[in-house]
Amino acid sequence: MELSRAWVVACVVGIGIATVLSAACTSGSTMTKVSWDLRSAHDRAAVGWQGSSPGFSVPDADATILLPGERTFRAQGVSLDLTARGAQVTILAIMYPPSTIDAGYALAKRVAVEWGLRTDLLENWHQEVLANRQAGKRDSDESFNVGMAGPSLAPSGPTPFARVLQSFDPERPFRLDLEFQWV
Repeated sequence: MELSRAWVVACVVGIGIATVLSAACTSGSTMTKVSWDLRSAHDRAAVGWQGSSPGFSVPDADATILLPGERTFRAQGVSLDLTARGAQVTILAIMYPPSTIDAGYALAKRVAVEWGLRTDLLENWHQEVLANRQAGKRDSDESFNVGMAGPSLAPSGPTPFARVLQSFDPERPFRLDLEFQWV
């Protein structure tokens, strides 16, 4: 199935908006426990998504998500943002809380190892950050757009993908977005 560029852009924008809203709404809140089984179905019902909105979010989650290929995702304090096409969830985006570059880099390395993501672009970016620090550049002024792709977890998906993003917090400028994509 070939997806239109406009649809993909709309999904990315929707996830971005949901992320900003979830970050704004979670200060001082308690974690929502999430246990989803997406091993055999990745539809709206599998995640408790009711209604027809194009996006669904769970801010500040304590998540356990069973995935195809006998894999399990576990994390606390993450925001879960989902996009669907029709009844099927197509993207499960997991946004980790903002952190320093050093803590975020360590997290990105652990996530990459766990999900089999390529790290060459991450390593290049990190070397550039270190060189920029030597030259006096502030971490919050860095470019934050690094992608890491991995192999599909099973023949029918999903495919893991992670991005290093700017959090717009000068003290904690790093944000990691891990996605599982059925597209």
